[in-house]
Amino acid sequence: MKTLMLYCLWLPFTIMACKNNSMNPEEDNRPNLRTLSSQEKEIVSSSNAFAFDLFQALEAQEEGKNLFFSPLSVGFALHMAINGASGETKENMKEVLGQHTLSDLQANQAVKDLTELLLSMDKKTCLDIANSVWYDDQLTLRDDFSERLEAYFDGKIAGLDFKSPTAKETINQWVEEKTQEKIKQLVSEVKESDRMFLINAIYFKAQWAQQFDKEKTAHSEFTLENGQVKEVPMMSAKSTKLSLYQDERFQLVEIPYGNGQFSMTVLLPQKGHTTQEIMELLNEESLKNWLNQSTTVEKSLYLPRFKMAYKVKLNTVLESMGMALPFSEQADFSGFFREATGQQLRIDRVIHQSFIEVDEEGTEAAAATNTGVGVTSINLPVMINRPFVFLIREKHSGSVLFAGKLMDPS
Repeated sequence: MKTLMLYCLWLPFTIMACKNNSMNPEEDNRPNLRTLSSQEKEIVSSSNAFAFDLFQALEAQEEGKNLFFSPLSVGFALHMAINGASGETKENMKEVLGQHTLSDLQANQAVKDLTELLLSMDKKTCLDIANSVWYDDQLTLRDDFSERLEAYFDGKIAGLDFKSPTAKETINQWVEEKTQEKIKQLVSEVKESDRMFLINAIYFKAQWAQQFDKEKTAHSEFTLENGQVKEVPMMSAKSTKLSLYQDERFQLVEIPYGNGQFSMTVLLPQKGHTTQEIMELLNEESLKNWLNQSTTVEKSLYLPRFKMAYKVKLNTVLESMGMALPFSEQADFSGFFREATGQQLRIDRVIHQSFIEVDEEGTEAAAATNTGVGVTSINLPVMINRPFVFLIREKHSGSVLFAGKLMDPS
């Protein structure tokens, strides 16, 4: 059985060069707000639903551990693969992604338009997206597949001699370039059965709307869920404008980046509650309800400085979510190649690799039926000194770009 590989990278590096971050402070940085099309709204809604389903599936696998991933990156890689899938395989993938009501053309156009919107939201925030397809040059890509990749995903397409050791080197060189040399050996081998690699990389670098003072960062206590107390570098900022919601189970804190369109949403369990309880409550509708009930306040904020690297093979997780057919011998990816070998293709591995660093400058990377307690103690600081769940979102579209869970920042 010939195989297909999907690699999804989310790599926010603090050293990454980004021309957007060096803009003139006087330059107009108002967001590009336009009405989303009905197809874009459907893509956002289905993508967010997929994001929370994937988050819960990963959390079940990584219980008690740090976790960070980009559902946007995973979704983009799967979107590219859908364009080469046929029959029941395509329907299975679209069903799990929640896009069975959209035609391929509608979904591709919505992804393209939404991507362009996200890229234009904040001139001080760097969001870059890179896609590539590498295939065995003994085969011939179908014209309609390559045309879709170029038109809707702005993807690099290259045929390589997969029997040559330089094939792996060529792919890894592209990855090194796109990740500022932070990932040097993404592809460890090109197996005899391999026929194609689909790679998506997403980069995000943003400054806090109000930065933390590095001189005020000091070691402070962070209490793990098992009761163990660790000393971690705790950042602090006074009179920070935040959106805040809380009830008896958790506190939601939204911390803005740049011009306010991108933000980190922190979900901190109240004492006596756990991140697992939040995960059971978290979905697209509950998040909307909590955000709608949030209040804008100015408070002192304490947030741990942390970095996290994460790598996971998603095959089992995606299969548990119902996407089993693409990994089986019954898979049909006959839309990739002119040759009949496409009907013998299956996805061999979906690898997701991510890295996030949160520091004083910024980040380079269950219905809510209970009555909100609200913000009753305005003068009390927001102290994030226990394990928490967090999201990085774009507010106008509502897109969840990244999601994670910090159990231990040390």
